[in-house]
Amino acid sequence: MREFITTTQQRQRNGNDLLREIIETAATQAYQIGVRDGTVAGWILGYEEGIKTLMPAVSDGLRHRSPECARVMRSRRNSGAGNESSAT
Repeated sequence: MREFITTTQQRQRNGNDLLREIIETAATQAYQIGVRDGTVAGWILGYEEGIKTLMPAVSDGLRHRSPECARVMRSRRNSGAGNESSAT
């Protein structure tokens, strides 16, 4: 009978160790996915904010008939970058 109790306790400990390992692995993976998703969101937000910051300079260049600013404006219009009205 004593052997049965010891074996059962060992199985329970092994099961607890396995469960702990699974939880730690899942938590690590969830953290890494969260960091990755947050980083991507930060890049997108930074890109959009950068475009918004540059648009007054591009607009001023268009008023002075800059061909480079015209290309930038066409590129922005075609890509939809920085276009708040297209966001739903």
